[in-house]
Amino acid sequence: ATSLGAAEEQNNDWQSALASYKHALTLDPSYADAGYDLATLELHHDQYEAAASDYRVLIQQHPEDAAAHGGLAAALAQLQQDDAARAEFERALALDPSLPDTLVNYASLELAANNPEHAQELLTKGVATGAHDATTYQQLAFADQQTHHPEEAEAALRSAIVADPADPTS
Repeated sequence: ATSLGAAEEQNNDWQSALASYKHALTLDPSYADAGYDLATLELHHDQYEAAASDYRVLIQQHPEDAAAHGGLAAALAQLQQDDAARAEFERALALDPSLPDTLVNYASLELAANNPEHAQELLTKGVATGAHDATTYQQLAFADQQTHHPEEAEAALRSAIVADPADPTS
């Protein structure tokens, strides 16, 4: 059912993909891949309450799943539950300090809250621990710019280009 869900997702049939992931979970409620795929699909389609609920179930079953904590944090941030989101981002990064999506989402929350220094600190630490994707470097460049460090911003943008030369936003 998860393979079918993934195929449906690739065909932009997200409603059918949701149904497939839910079906997989009725067959095996502890199947982490289906739970994660379901919650992530909900998150990406602005179903934040459902995503948060499904990430919580996944975390109950797999408390050390850093990506699930990061996904829950992203959903909570979209629901404007900033303190709870920060706590989940911290849990996720304690488990895996180099998760690119978690780093970028946490930094975005901090930038929106006018905390560019914290965003810069998070992203710099993430890069130091292995997050070398273009999006992380782009976000770091933005944080560097917000903290009035144009040389570091330029270096981060150069790193974003090296990380993904095909990305037109780099």
